[in-house]
Amino acid sequence: MARPRTITDEQILGTMRSSVLEHGPAVSLDLVAEKLGVTGPALLKRFGSRQKLMIEALKPPEIPTWVEQHRALDGRPLQEQLETLFTDIWTFFSEAVPCVMALRESGIEDQLWQKAVGPGPLRGLTVLVKWLELAQGEALID
Repeated sequence: MARPRTITDEQILGTMRSSVLEHGPAVSLDLVAEKLGVTGPALLKRFGSRQKLMIEALKPPEIPTWVEQHRALDGRPLQEQLETLFTDIWTFFSEAVPCVMALRESGIEDQLWQKAVGPGPLRGLTVLVKWLELAQGEALID
């Protein structure tokens, strides 16, 4: 009978992410495992390889976190909404860019990490353009 999992995949990914950002992409799996109270081989068993673990831990979300919150105008003054929108975009990219840079510097083949990163961050550009078009129309009405 298999032992029940005591830590979630998200806990592993979060610990790997923070460890890479603190120590660099060459961080020891043993250090990550120690922080989680497991062994390095347990991490590899869960994710298959160090490379897969790093990619999963560092790739940005497929849909940027700020996109759902800003699909439409919300009734507040446009300047306030715009400030919130750009703050949320800034927060997203300030978290995503160091992760993507760590992937780039990790030694993982460019094709593999670029495929994992995908167009996710750029998908938000479409949402931003639509939001700005809505805001422009709203401003013309006022």
